[in-house]
Amino acid sequence: MDWLQPLIILMGLSGQLLIAKKNPAGYACWIVGNISLMFVYVDLHQYGLMGLQAVNTVIQIYALNDWLKSFRHSKAVQPT
Repeated sequence: MDWLQPLIILMGLSGQLLIAKKNPAGYACWIVGNISLMFVYVDLHQYGLMGLQAVNTVIQIYALNDWLKSFRHSKAVQPT
């Protein structure tokens, strides 16, 4: 599982940078990182932390969906 740690770090930092640039792809990075982190926590028998990452993932999926809906709505109402 040691090979997952650099991926998790890369996904977390990439997500932060993309969100700072108002790019919703940052949520996808966070979701991949959180799912990877869940595997690490299961391997370490840290089930509470695994549950926390599962909740974070659900929140991020909700936020990404909301962001995309808002983006599509703003595109639809802009004059051409």
